[in-house]
Amino acid sequence: MPFTFFAHQTIVIPLKSRWPRWFDGTALCVGSTAPDLAYALNDTAWRIATHTLTRQLTFTLPLAVALTLVWRHVIAAPLGGVLPGRTGAEVRALARARRPLWLTAIGAVLGGLAHVFMDGFTHADGWAAKRSSTLHIFITLDGHREPVHRWLQLLGHTLGTAVGFALVAVLIARRRFSLWSPGPEAPRIRHPAAMWLPIVGGAAAGALLAARVHDDPATAIIRGAWAAFAGLLLGALASRALARRARGTESPGGRI
Repeated sequence: MPFTFFAHQTIVIPLKSRWPRWFDGTALCVGSTAPDLAYALNDTAWRIATHTLTRQLTFTLPLAVALTLVWRHVIAAPLGGVLPGRTGAEVRALARARRPLWLTAIGAVLGGLAHVFMDGFTHADGWAAKRSSTLHIFITLDGHREPVHRWLQLLGHTLGTAVGFALVAVLIARRRFSLWSPGPEAPRIRHPAAMWLPIVGGAAAGALLAARVHDDPATAIIRGAWAAFAGLLLGALASRALARRARGTESPGGRI
């Protein structure tokens, strides 16, 4: 696979950039990641194949919509509150985004389809690899002999990830998130300790989970990512709870 994060977003970010009113950008990006998120279930009784057209409706759609709404309504504001400068402001802008649910659903499915499309060229059993003998031709580079689809996969890991990261950085630098989601600045949720401690804990737990997986990088990466996300979510919930408590204390009815 091209690396799940950033590489798979390279073909959906331009859709949002070109036609911002037509697409839910967060749903596109989450949907383009969703098919790989099931790798966390590898080597379990719940393992599921998610790289089919049907699974984009039965797996990617509900998962990506749920994650998009959690990001938008729970995580973005407190995370943006502890990130510095323009990056923090743009992440907080994502919390202002309000898209119709049907548009979010379409973005989720399109993102999943884009993922399957890309993997078709980089997986030996992908739709394109099954139809093109060219993708199975072996090429030797620097002493390493691999089929074309494998070299494309490695290119996705490296160049694809770098391009995806650069696209996100450009959007932040140009304040596109604020432009696409205009409106008054929401109250800033800023509780660094409550936010960062769970994030660090989740990342550490993710590293331990990944280290327990042998000879399966995809499973290791995704299990680690889920643990890190759990820490991010816990930090956001803790920050929001502290913010509500502070507002209650400051209100006339809450003063002692």
